[in-house]
Amino acid sequence: MHLGDEVVIVTESFALVGAPRGAIGVIVGDWADGSNDVEVSDQETGEVLAHFRVAEDDIRPYSGPVT
Repeated sequence: MHLGDEVVIVTESFALVGAPRGAIGVIVGDWADGSNDVEVSDQETGEVLAHFRVAEDDIRPYSGPVT
């Protein structure tokens, strides 16, 4: 995954910082070890709810809402 990609959190590990499983975020940092900084914002206000570093196993690409 790359900077600017939308992702879905697939673990409960970040729930206490405001990003439960299923939260949608954006990759805002890319590290040489393969981890990423992800920012999760309120979808309506744009307010940042959480900013944290994740392993690629903790996220997956977001492909839009399930219909």
